[in-house]
Amino acid sequence: MVDFFRNMQSQFNTAMTPQNQSNNFYDFMVKQYGLTDDDNVIVLHLREDGFITGADHHKLRNSNPLEYVDAIKWLCKFGYKVVRIGHQHMTPLPSINGLIDLTLKNRPAEVDIFLCARAKFYYGSLSGPVG
Repeated sequence: MVDFFRNMQSQFNTAMTPQNQSNNFYDFMVKQYGLTDDDNVIVLHLREDGFITGADHHKLRNSNPLEYVDAIKWLCKFGYKVVRIGHQHMTPLPSINGLIDLTLKNRPAEVDIFLCARAKFYYGSLSGPVG
């Protein structure tokens, strides 16, 4: 996975270059979670309160992530790695083998972009990277 992230710029000819801080985070992810280029990664993002304060008109877009636990377990059972992205004020999810909850980690925002590019698919609500 580290090679994937480091080669992203040349593969997609973008102007975005990962910062050293991000490269260190990719290295951490590989070591901490054992991600490889062969892993089938799914990015999960479900909108919740906490990112924008005073925006009550957005509450109708919120989701309860605990309602998605069965689906996460099902995907993990079939060998997918579900990587949850979002902010640190989101509802904690139970520990599930195959779930990587990055809402608990302080990280550069570009990590989420690279994960979305790497993922087999995005699973979630109309918010975050697609909202």
